[in-house]
Amino acid sequence: MRKILTIFFIFFLIGYAEEIKNVIIVTGEGVVESEPDLATIHLGVSLQDRTADKVYQQVNSLINQLMKSLQGNGIKKEDIKTEGIGLYPQYEYPDGKQRLVGYQMYHNLSIRVKDIKKIADVIDYATLAGANTISSINFGFQEPEKLESQARAKAITAAQKKGQELARGANLNLGKIIQITESSYPAEFGGYDLMKAGGASSAMIARGVSSVRVSVTITFAIQSQ
Repeated sequence: MRKILTIFFIFFLIGYAEEIKNVIIVTGEGVVESEPDLATIHLGVSLQDRTADKVYQQVNSLINQLMKSLQGNGIKKEDIKTEGIGLYPQYEYPDGKQRLVGYQMYHNLSIRVKDIKKIADVIDYATLAGANTISSINFGFQEPEKLESQARAKAITAAQKKGQELARGANLNLGKIIQITESSYPAEFGGYDLMKAGGASSAMIARGVSSVRVSVTITFAIQSQ
């Protein structure tokens, strides 16, 4: 019985291998471009004072003031998040000897802005409320999965078209799909322009077009003539 099963398994593998050989493998890519509708501003408060208690109170006071200002100007509480807090001593070295001269503290926030046109205004509000560090502004999408879905559909269509062209050119009949694999890539930004917004700072904010890219590889069986 074991010998019969072994022979059957060998024939199964041979048949499977022959089936795998008779395939067409194609890759299609789909790209969707769109202007970002979400910005994340990274800013915060950084202060130094002679005692840890003083600098802690000062930073906390400014952060509370900053958050109230942002919420009072249309930013929701859930769109404001603490990214990091740090408190560390500051030293001087007169005559080669270490001497404690104070403490440095920072409190960094990330602020999600869902109206791109208000980026400069949000920076103005934050600066006037006490923010003294602005590290970066990142752009993105509120619903990136919708753009990914569109790019995926384009990629599948492109792969199917390529498979049909190859089969037709080789005088073959394209069969059923055996396997589909997908690769997605981070959004790419390019083509920046400048947007001037109102407010105290009249900040110049660069916004551009982002491309969402999805690649799909499809393995088609080849039908017998």
